[in-house]
Amino acid sequence: MIDSNIYRMDGIHEHHYGMDTRIIAAGYETYSSYTMNKYNRRINFYNTETGGYLDPQRPEYVSGSAGNVSAAQKALNAFSYHTRDIIYLLDKCPDKVVSRAIHEPQNTNGGAEKALKLLKPLKGNKLYSESSDANSYTIATIKGNQIAAACFNNHDTPQLYYLEFNAPSGTTFVQFKKNYTDSNQTGGIELFSTISAASGTTFIVQDTIQPYSAHSYILMLSLTPVVTDTVIVSQFFSDTLLADIPAGQWVDAHVNIPQESIDEALSVRIKYVLMNYQSNGTINVNGHSTPIEQYCGGDASRNLGGISYQSIPAGWLQQTNTIRFSAGDSSCKLWMVSIELCTSADLISTSNHPDRIKNTTAVFYPNPATQKIHINPRIGPSTIIIRDVRSNIQLYTENTSTADISSLKPGIYLVNP
Repeated sequence: MIDSNIYRMDGIHEHHYGMDTRIIAAGYETYSSYTMNKYNRRINFYNTETGGYLDPQRPEYVSGSAGNVSAAQKALNAFSYHTRDIIYLLDKCPDKVVSRAIHEPQNTNGGAEKALKLLKPLKGNKLYSESSDANSYTIATIKGNQIAAACFNNHDTPQLYYLEFNAPSGTTFVQFKKNYTDSNQTGGIELFSTISAASGTTFIVQDTIQPYSAHSYILMLSLTPVVTDTVIVSQFFSDTLLADIPAGQWVDAHVNIPQESIDEALSVRIKYVLMNYQSNGTINVNGHSTPIEQYCGGDASRNLGGISYQSIPAGWLQQTNTIRFSAGDSSCKLWMVSIELCTSADLISTSNHPDRIKNTTAVFYPNPATQKIHINPRIGPSTIIIRDVRSNIQLYTENTSTADISSLKPGIYLVNP
């Protein structure tokens, strides 16, 4: 279809019912890689009909029909499916997702409607957000003097989240609102809200989210900020598509990047889709090898894959890059590979910070984000060492739990507490 119509199409309309959202997003990335490599054209993705049910008690059986469940369970399963689908797609590929329509929402006993109402505050300009956990999806936006965010718990157990919000420069927080759902008296689900005061430029909330569910948050600012900083993420695609990798073998992918783009980048990561990967695989970039640490595939018996990321030092890049994926213990399939360059140093993986990963955290902030790094050592203050990735020169050490980084120039730094 693409080959026959590429010069008169601007996008792909797709319907999906009960499919794992990770596979939908993986398809978006793979189609984009194909059209960019063969035709140098970006295409949009218009979801014009979708429907589905995700039972939190049987998450591996995502379905297009509700099945023989109670009215309340039907509403909850529809709510879970649509919140996960929307938040994941906006989190992983916001530059490709253009539209969305829900198939027969009137038949979900209010579940689809409550999903859309929970996420309605997210209208606005997208902010940078990150999560320390591959199975927690986040999205944040700003509109006027309001920051809105949402977090989806894709675990089969309740998760305690530490949510950190950072206000734009020159503003402070004045109010916090949490939106969530619960059962109502008529056999469905209802939206509820709690409102509390907020203050300061950083606001941290602890919130427990139930399995396969989502909460949204609204923070009011003291005034409407003048947001002039824009985080630019540029994606460069490989020529490798849908490649099989036998166990113990590898596949090479090649990515060309202009030197001026490399010079402007403050952080770099590989964005790829790897299906049915198991363990002990590696990624080698121009002779620099690293274990596959950020694989974001599922653990269900089907749809074992999705969009994954691996942060790498900018110093590994060159204009012509060779990325070698080694399968490890079992065979897998590499759908697509790309390199993302970011003009903010905030686009950094948290996989090298085990103290932080012990708790599930999510951080939402505009750029620039913060002027301090907060370290949580096991016992008291510790020596913080900050090194420039490009030169490996030690820049800062102090026996403390908070490092002031306001004087550092923009760049990528390794922090070792």
